[in-house]
Amino acid sequence: MYKNILKSVFLISIIFFGIFSIFFYLWIKRYFGDIEFDLILININFGLQGLVDADDYVINKFFEYCIYAPIIISLLIFVVQYRLFKKNLLNIKLIVLNFIFFTIVSIFSLEKVNFFENVLIEKDNNFLKDNYVSVDLNRSFEDINKKDLILIYLESFEENYLVNPAFNNEIMQKLNFLNYYAKKTPNFMETKYNNFTIGAIVSTQCGIPQKPVGIFDTRLIYNENKLKHQRNVFGMKNFLPNAICLGDILKDNNYQNTLIYSGDLSFHAMDIFFSTHGYENVIDKNYFQKKENIPKNSWSNGVNDSVVFEKAFEEITQYKEKNENYNITILTTDNHFPGYVDPTCENKDLSKDDLINSIHCTAISLNNFISKIYNEFGNSVSIFILGDHLYPINDIYNDHKNTLAVDENEERTIYGRVLSDKNIFNRSMMTHYDFFPTILQSINLNYGDRVGLGYTIFETNVSFDYDAYYKKLEDNIYKISNFYYDFWKQK
Repeated sequence: MYKNILKSVFLISIIFFGIFSIFFYLWIKRYFGDIEFDLILININFGLQGLVDADDYVINKFFEYCIYAPIIISLLIFVVQYRLFKKNLLNIKLIVLNFIFFTIVSIFSLEKVNFFENVLIEKDNNFLKDNYVSVDLNRSFEDINKKDLILIYLESFEENYLVNPAFNNEIMQKLNFLNYYAKKTPNFMETKYNNFTIGAIVSTQCGIPQKPVGIFDTRLIYNENKLKHQRNVFGMKNFLPNAICLGDILKDNNYQNTLIYSGDLSFHAMDIFFSTHGYENVIDKNYFQKKENIPKNSWSNGVNDSVVFEKAFEEITQYKEKNENYNITILTTDNHFPGYVDPTCENKDLSKDDLINSIHCTAISLNNFISKIYNEFGNSVSIFILGDHLYPINDIYNDHKNTLAVDENEERTIYGRVLSDKNIFNRSMMTHYDFFPTILQSINLNYGDRVGLGYTIFETNVSFDYDAYYKKLEDNIYKISNFYYDFWKQK
């Protein structure tokens, strides 16, 4: 009897795993689009702390797709097989047939997320080592007129929003900021490892990608340096401890670094990244939740973007009164799918669609914020406004395809604007990595035309073929690099 129970449990487990893999793929496809297994590894690497609060909508759908549905379907398949085969159900041959069938199903589903490509054991690739340009922190900028910095990451914000007829063009055109001598960045392309928020932050502020690392990266199983580079991701105390990032440089040059975010910074270990790279003042939902009479209706159980911008202006005013150089970094969230509309927004009902309304409202809040900054402080500050990544091509995007997309054949680019006195650009295309040297030059901390993997977008005397470099980056950035893993080696 016990053997039959064990066989039944084993058979149900086989069926469940096969069904789970199908629904896991469908869940990923629906809410994240065509992501690769690398991104799943990154989520495992950096833990799931803060995830439930960060995105309860997606989490609830995970349980619906990947737990409830597979359990019900697995039990139904077991019952059907029991009715059909009765005494022969637990025959070893039938169990083996089930195992083979559902293993094939699982392999098919894993292939859909490029599992096998991502776990492929490769030789060490030298692209990153050969192209990475380090920063010399010993360089002095004491006699230079250092400008202040405002760095704004707009959730899933694309360039096409400004010309799409589905949006209110009068509102969206204001995001060109022509009255404040802003300039559109070169075509801002999304590359691998930059299709999620913390990945975009790391690449723009450190000039390197955030790749999966450590014991959960299956590509490192046979790496001879495995033990050397392992770390406990769930108890991690440092994030890229050997990388020199924007916050480190600014702190070294006596800037006050502040991060303002409405959500939970523990998600994807963002709190560790910012706190270990020069940001001493970190404000997230834990701060805002203590405040009364604040609209709390954002993606992460935090606050709406308008509140974040108000807090940012308050911090900037205090720094100006103290005559301190500052960097204010802002992360918005209202445009995260499915869209969270600010209840205080004066144009919150422009569309029947919450996602479109949330984009409108963020645009209004952003424009009001930039207007106040420019009117109060003029060109004493460099301002970079960029989407963190493209809107993911998931089923939600496809549901809005007629409104979000201009032309499905047209190349999508990320929104980017630069408000700086250095506004002559040297090419027509850029990536996240190029913001690192560009930001430093804009505030007069000039470490050269190349920093990290980035090339400045400002005018330069250096001649180079960026198109060829971009292709090499696309072809090599995902490959194994022991040079990259050294950035994670704990001190």
